[in-house]
Amino acid sequence: MVYYIGMQRNATKQNAPNGTENMKTFKVGQAYSTRSTCDHECIFAITVSKRTAKTITTAAGKTLRIAKKDSDYNKAETVLPFGRYSMCASIHA
Repeated sequence: MVYYIGMQRNATKQNAPNGTENMKTFKVGQAYSTRSTCDHECIFAITVSKRTAKTITTAAGKTLRIAKKDSDYNKAETVLPFGRYSMCASIHA
């Protein structure tokens, strides 16, 4: 839950079409990581070796579909390397 103290959140978007002017995207050669929801010591990491408009391919050869192009989380593309379930790992660009 997000609390806005002392200010109002503007409900209307003032973005360009599709809201992609400040979108963070996955870049080839970059490494991305996230921590496990259940175990803070467990870190999931990927390195992008190829990229298309809808998918990325990791250095290990796994192809992942970009789950969200216009994510509300930090305006970044998101992949779900182990599928979609209640406490799944999500890696953001």
